[in-house]
Amino acid sequence: MGNSTVGKWLSVPEAAEIMGCTESWVIRLVKAGQLEGFRLNGRAWAVLRSDAEKNAREYLKDGSTRRPRSRLVG
Repeated sequence: MGNSTVGKWLSVPEAAEIMGCTESWVIRLVKAGQLEGFRLNGRAWAVLRSDAEKNAREYLKDGSTRRPRSRLVG
């Protein structure tokens, strides 16, 4: 039998990549209750993959007049 939770949760960097935003913004959304997630330990967080994907879809669908999301490439 397979584990149904495999791939269900993302790290903050993975969620930020999907959403096209910074890692600190992802954590802020989790703390505000806008993304489902939880703290694994003192530093690491887990974010529900479906919430991150939904956030990205809604942003793109929005035809937003907000500033475009971007990440600095190091």
